[in-house]
Amino acid sequence: MDTNVATTTPVDPIAAAIAAATAAAQAHLANQAQAVAPVSQTSTAVVTPGRPLGYDDLATGSISVDQWLSVKEHGLILTTERLLVGGDILVDINLSAVAHCRAIKFGSNPVTYLKSYDGATCATGGSWQGAIERAQRVDPKARDYPSADIPMTVVKAVMDVSGKKELAAAGSTLGHTLATTNWAHWKSFMEGCRAAGVSGVVRVQLGVERKSKNGNNWGLITFTRVAAA
Repeated sequence: MDTNVATTTPVDPIAAAIAAATAAAQAHLANQAQAVAPVSQTSTAVVTPGRPLGYDDLATGSISVDQWLSVKEHGLILTTERLLVGGDILVDINLSAVAHCRAIKFGSNPVTYLKSYDGATCATGGSWQGAIERAQRVDPKARDYPSADIPMTVVKAVMDVSGKKELAAAGSTLGHTLATTNWAHWKSFMEGCRAAGVSGVVRVQLGVERKSKNGNNWGLITFTRVAAA
């Protein structure tokens, strides 16, 4: 067990200018994005109440959407259809509805994901410290990381690679949960919004950055702010 793992998250310096937008999220939206498993109650970690957190220290919440969006080195994939999307996707993102969290993953076949939306309690019960301990008993290298559940509204119908089949209609909702490697792109996007004084609903072009290292290939979602038509 790693006794140096913190139960709270340091303040993110990019958050101050958008704190008002994130504070507007009054209700926690339902349905988790990824599979989560119950936390073992054998941990001796004490559950302490956590205050609701803004973007600066990762806000509480979860989201409900029509389909989930994932990314591979080949491109974007809608999980309902399991088909690659042809080209980028134009969406609107309400920054106040994004559910920031801490996450940790462990195991394989399947991988288990646990989350905390307040830095103190695990979304499936017990303390966040206890969840971290559980993950590290399975995988000593497991570490919690910043993430976000991002709801998006489709602006223009999403087509498959052939351009003949509609995968998501305009006005439908998509969701994506950031992988540990994708936080830097999201942080850069949020910094850009702060610098521009942008909050609320933002129009965004989603794209893919293809990565390769040591024979492994993967993709990252990119977020580009564009002017609304």
